Amino acid sequence: MTPLIAGLAAGVIMYLVSRTVRETPKQHANRYWVEYGSAYKTLVVAFFPLSAFVTYGATQASASQKTLAGLIALCFWVGTVYLAYEMFFVLLSYDEAFIYHRSPLRGARKIPMTAVTGIQYSPVTQAFTLITDSHGSVSVSPMANGARALLEVMALQTPEL
Repeated sequence: MTPLIAGLAAGVIMYLVSRTVRETPKQHANRYWVEYGSAYKTLVVAFFPLSAFVTYGATQASASQKTLAGLIALCFWVGTVYLAYEMFFVLLSYDEAFIYHRSPLRGARKIPMTAVTGIQYSPVTQAFTLITDSHGSVSVSPMANGARALLEVMALQTPEL
């Protein structure tokens, strides 16, 4: 019964958090910013103690369950670190001519809007990817504030997409 309640609670929390997403981006310094809202960021911060709790639980597992429990704890940590990276360290903005993307792994990129050659949606990652001719790809999460506006701008600027 407890897993059912936990699953339902997680579903309700995600529904409520998803309702906080704004379609329009914040504008600052002549740029429109695509960013995660405070509800998503707070949720990710809460994942750290949750992952620690799952890890503690894994250390208390019986000998026959240690491997499975360890894998589950590892999955929690990988997901938590990935989400924290995306929400706190990756920056995405745009203006009329360029998309500005910065991340610790790829550095800062200034991509001309005209370089975007396609938009793909992945049901696995539940995110859109802007494909460019020579600047790599840019992931755009529909959970980020302003993502819809960026995708609409791209559709207007490149009608063949």
